[in-house]
Amino acid sequence: SEKEYTDSADRLRHEIKQHDRVILSYLNDGRNSEAMTYIREFDVTLDRPYASCLCSNAAINALLRMTARRMSAIGGKFYSNAVIPEKISISRPDIAVIFGCLLENAYEASSASSNPEISVTADISNESLYAEVRNSMIGTIVWNGYLPRSTKENGGTGLRNVESILGSYGGMMNLEQSGDTFIARVIIPV
Repeated sequence: SEKEYTDSADRLRHEIKQHDRVILSYLNDGRNSEAMTYIREFDVTLDRPYASCLCSNAAINALLRMTARRMSAIGGKFYSNAVIPEKISISRPDIAVIFGCLLENAYEASSASSNPEISVTADISNESLYAEVRNSMIGTIVWNGYLPRSTKENGGTGLRNVESILGSYGGMMNLEQSGDTFIARVIIPV
């Protein structure tokens, strides 16, 4: 499986180099509109299974679509019900770090399981953003206080960053393991 994943990543890297060369050629020739058309056409090929909008918030939508593509590539299941508007009182970089970290951690844990699955729900209610990311996993979490102990060298930075951002908005995070499912919940006043 690891060799297949590495081979697939190598092929994708090679394909992207070819696409980059075409785009750079258009840009070098001053054919910007043709470059934009090419990028849009290429983007559609990447998003065919997930061309529909998964969330009105562009930053969250991009992260959800990327995770959906990654899960599809490994034969996993991805569910999303995220109802977050574009304009909220959380900056785009902050919302990207929060959702990016939770989704990346979910993908890493889920992809190691025999049945990769991620489920995301998010909405705004009572002037707060509520989000929950559930993912399949294997093993038992070893906790370092209230955060999972990372198995990666120098790991754990992402969740500490999320925690710091949440603190600056008066939000909070809850992490738990329930059988073979990991659940991350955040609540942020908006």
